[in-house]
Amino acid sequence: MSPLTITGIYPNPFNMSTTISYKVQSDCCAKLVIYDILGRKVTELHNGTMRPGIFESVWNGKNDYGETVGSGVYFCSFKTDRYMARGKMLLMK
Repeated sequence: MSPLTITGIYPNPFNMSTTISYKVQSDCCAKLVIYDILGRKVTELHNGTMRPGIFESVWNGKNDYGETVGSGVYFCSFKTDRYMARGKMLLMK
């Protein structure tokens, strides 16, 4: 089993915001980033060291500039230098 996993995205599909829950099994430096369907970075929800545990991050449907993004499919990427987990979200307005 990977030392990091995305355990849930809810609600999904979502309208205003969605919660991404994830699990870390050992100390690591990790990033949680949202990408659009074309693979362009939308926003970064976490970038730094993490201790083992279960965590949640909320994405409010906005990009790094505070602008609301359009309806569509988005991906979250949770990764370290050695491992990656991905999830898919649908934003509906």
